[in-house]
Amino acid sequence: RAADVVASYTRAALELGCDVIVVGSDKRLAQLVGDGVWWYDAFKDVRYTAEQIRKRFDVAPEHVAEWLAMVGDEDVLPGVKGVGKKSATQLIESHGSIRRALEEVASIEGRVGNALRASLDDARRELARAELDRAQPLPRPLSELAYRAPESGPLQAYYTELGFLEL
Repeated sequence: RAADVVASYTRAALELGCDVIVVGSDKRLAQLVGDGVWWYDAFKDVRYTAEQIRKRFDVAPEHVAEWLAMVGDEDVLPGVKGVGKKSATQLIESHGSIRRALEEVASIEGRVGNALRASLDDARRELARAELDRAQPLPRPLSELAYRAPESGPLQAYYTELGFLEL
């Protein structure tokens, strides 16, 4: 999955001591935010810090994947029927994580407990889909991806060919 490749490149860049700005609209990218990592959502024109992630999702970046697994995301994840934003946040706050809540599902009372018990397999599947794999092999080594400024002559000729009047 493309988001897993982004997560793996983010990990590799952090290991080299680089700061990272992850650009994309996939909400799962929010789980990468932390020291030295920001998420830029170009559709919203917002650069998210950990504090902004907490404000947007009501949970810290390290809990975004499991929160999204429960509430869903119209682009990627269907979520778990009967578990909304408030319920997912409360499960994380009271159990420490959704995984722990699923381990303790027998003790969860009310509508949310019933919804989780009825959709346990769905909840586990969605957790696996929401969490990004940061350990995937990199398609190309990070060292090969360093920015190199293009030669201005051929670039200007290409822009002219495309019909750009000025840049």
